Amino acid sequence: MSDLRKQIREQLKRSKSLAGVSYDNRNDFYFKNVEDGIFQHRMSVNHALMFDKGSGSELKDKNNSLAKAKAIDSSSMLSYNFFHWVSDEFPLELFGNKYTQVFFEVRLKTIKCSNTPANIDVVLIDNEFKHVLFVESKFLEYLKTEKADFSKSYSNESNYFSGNQNIGKLIRLVDDYRDKSGHYYGGIKQNICHLIALSNLKDKSAIKYAKEKNSELAQIFNADVEYKFINLIYEPEPCEEKPKKKYDDYISLLEEFKGNLSNDLKSLLTDKGISMSYSYLYKEEFEKTNSSNLPKGLLKYLRDRYICCSNQE
Repeated sequence: MSDLRKQIREQLKRSKSLAGVSYDNRNDFYFKNVEDGIFQHRMSVNHALMFDKGSGSELKDKNNSLAKAKAIDSSSMLSYNFFHWVSDEFPLELFGNKYTQVFFEVRLKTIKCSNTPANIDVVLIDNEFKHVLFVESKFLEYLKTEKADFSKSYSNESNYFSGNQNIGKLIRLVDDYRDKSGHYYGGIKQNICHLIALSNLKDKSAIKYAKEKNSELAQIFNADVEYKFINLIYEPEPCEEKPKKKYDDYISLLEEFKGNLSNDLKSLLTDKGISMSYSYLYKEEFEKTNSSNLPKGLLKYLRDRYICCSNQE
């Protein structure tokens, strides 16, 4: 574990929202139970089933590995705490749309020969099934360096779905980023895979896969739906100078990547661009726009847990 990650994890443990919770005796940065890191210490059965169907082994210990969702800096539980409440009773107004449904760990096909789907962390849908927002959630992953590490299959045009009009542009992106190193290019790889998956939703075979893997979402996979994509990223507090520099570097990397996108791929991004911090989402969208729609106690929980978690003595 990097010293920077340990520094942030120790800061997160000081949150008032976590007072009294138990940690696993094998790793004191992992909760004893997944529910210890969740708002009101419970997850709905439907949401648990979504995570169980995903490919990330989020909720259950596996062999000698602790469940990923138990980590105090779990990116999936970060997004879960921010969005699990979205419903007809508690709609979320965001980017000019009113979202009333939320899904987690949605799987979409990337290329034909790959058995590894694009795993979308969060999918928000309006009540008319006309506007769908796909979200990639990041906590502290950008603190590490990681190559994009695409297989050669991603450079073979015949592996792409015929309904995808962006094949040549996507292959050029893959080839441009495959061997780059020194930063968190693993995040760029995920962005490319997600854009491939969204571009595929003009192809009958890819749509069939999406409907089979996400039957409850079948209505959103049709030509009349507007798809948008954004990265939501945890931003360290300004006092955490070195982690904040790593965050800023990753944001710059995403902006550079955005500049390399063709206009049709850029059209899949939101009006806010390719990324937004969870801090901005909290302050500008939750506090100012949606405070009256939120479940009781959620704003305080999120503030103490993720936004102002240092110096909570």
